Amino acid sequence: MRHSALSGRVVQTFPKALLESLTALEAMHWRDQSRRIAEARAWLSTHEHEEQHRFAERERRKRVRDTEWARLQEWKQTNPEPWQFFPKHKHWASALEERTKPLRTADIDYKLAKANADLPALQELGRERIKMQRQLERATAARQAIAMLPSEHEQQITLPMAPPPPIMEPQRDTPKVARSRWARFPVLNPPGYKRPIG
Repeated sequence: MRHSALSGRVVQTFPKALLESLTALEAMHWRDQSRRIAEARAWLSTHEHEEQHRFAERERRKRVRDTEWARLQEWKQTNPEPWQFFPKHKHWASALEERTKPLRTADIDYKLAKANADLPALQELGRERIKMQRQLERATAARQAIAMLPSEHEQQITLPMAPPPPIMEPQRDTPKVARSRWARFPVLNPPGYKRPIG
């Protein structure tokens, strides 16, 4: 528990120190990307098993509708419709209207759940999931890029100039008396050739 609390303080301190090192514009972008990340994560977490939930909701609404329909039929058998010219018919019609309301509500709920579990609705759900996944990836990458930017203080630091290249020393002068090609091969010296001195 203590380690978890310490880790939480470190995580809370890091963004605070990071935001203090960023410029106002960079901090605004950081908060905007953080908001987009939180939005995408919340949506993906809420709709992680949305397809299974919609299928289960459709079946549950169907059972409720069937139950209400069965109750209405049972009531009709217990309370048969009187002849319409009898005074009791007006009371019977009013009671029938009250008994029909739950069935109408259950039927509307079932049709809505059925539409949400149909193929077009599931395809739209898949497209929205892909959209949120891409939003999470892009916002995470953008926030990481902001975190790696140098701080404003580091941007103002001027790096030292590179030292100038060393001055090349002049090459030594060549000998005053150039050696001929015959001087390198004494054996091949022609008759009368004298090796230069120096």
